Amino acid sequence: MALQDSCHLRNGLGVGREPRALLSTVAEYVELPSAGRCCGAAGTYALVRPRDSRRVLDPKLDQIEAAGVDYVVAVNAGCLRQRRQGLRRRKSKVRAVHIADLLRLAAR
Repeated sequence: MALQDSCHLRNGLGVGREPRALLSTVAEYVELPSAGRCCGAAGTYALVRPRDSRRVLDPKLDQIEAAGVDYVVAVNAGCLRQRRQGLRRRKSKVRAVHIADLLRLAAR
């Protein structure tokens, strides 16, 4: 599994290691080179400028699919929506999940 950092969490609050540490306890974690860069959701940016937003997202989706992961995890609801829509549009086998949902499933 891989993680897409939340821009406000990583860049604003400096939280980056903690989500990775949690994920590493439940599955094999794969670091994506662009995990710390914006996915194009950017609050309302994806709604107001969808074409530009997709130009930011598409290279990230290429990278996610090339990594061979089953899941890409998001901490932010906007990032999760962005990833889900993009992966669905591509008919990708990679699933986008929220970190809380993944941890809940792993605890079963």
